[in-house]
Amino acid sequence: RVEAAKEAEMEASLLAQWQHEHILRCYEWFYDGQGENSSVWMVLDLMDGGDLHSLFEQRRRTLAGPFDASFVRRVISAIGSALSFVHDQGFLHRDVKCANILLSRSAERIVLADFGLACAIGSQGEQETKEALGTPSYLPPEIACGGCHSPAADAWCLGVVSFKVAALRRPFEARDDTTLRMKIVRDEPNKLPQDTPADVAEAVKGLLHKIPEKRMLPAEAYAMTHESLIARPGSGSLGCWGCYRATRRVFWTAAGRV
Repeated sequence: RVEAAKEAEMEASLLAQWQHEHILRCYEWFYDGQGENSSVWMVLDLMDGGDLHSLFEQRRRTLAGPFDASFVRRVISAIGSALSFVHDQGFLHRDVKCANILLSRSAERIVLADFGLACAIGSQGEQETKEALGTPSYLPPEIACGGCHSPAADAWCLGVVSFKVAALRRPFEARDDTTLRMKIVRDEPNKLPQDTPADVAEAVKGLLHKIPEKRMLPAEAYAMTHESLIARPGSGSLGCWGCYRATRRVFWTAAGRV
């Protein structure tokens, strides 16, 4: 619990310092209680559209079909921009996944959230493998082979998110984590739908490059999809509702903009 409190305090501190359109903002944070019984409260942006994972699962269950191309571009552009900013600040997110991407109602705004596993680039935390930190289906191949986390690993996770939104399935699928890890390291990802726009397909392919040094950076994915959004304006909005639940002993309240 003490470790969880430290993670929450660091997360609140980072979110309070950073002001970026696509990063969840913390307006205020404070402790409630003392010692092991203390809890961290954060006053955050109101994101009343739920999280991307819930939206993904809902769409799969209802057989609603793929997301609109404009929405896919907006997800890649928004999170690519957010990660580029985080890396420029000297930090790694280390837990980029659909569940940590929040939306406002009708998806007018898309933000990256949950920085509880974030660490400074070059710090001791960077040496930890993702095996003990994140979600198996987002595991970068270099981490699966015992390597260290890096900005390129965050980029891979963005690639997984992008693939899921574009294809409405995972890039690598297996019945158990061991087989999944082997597929991530050895196999090419599943095929994207044939009607996937060229810029989206290129961004996904670049972000899911097996070799970290050759992998597309989040800033490049942002630039590619943002340029297409400007050239092909569209709403890319969705009518969706959901809720965001913290997994640590942290209590979050939402602040609406006035």
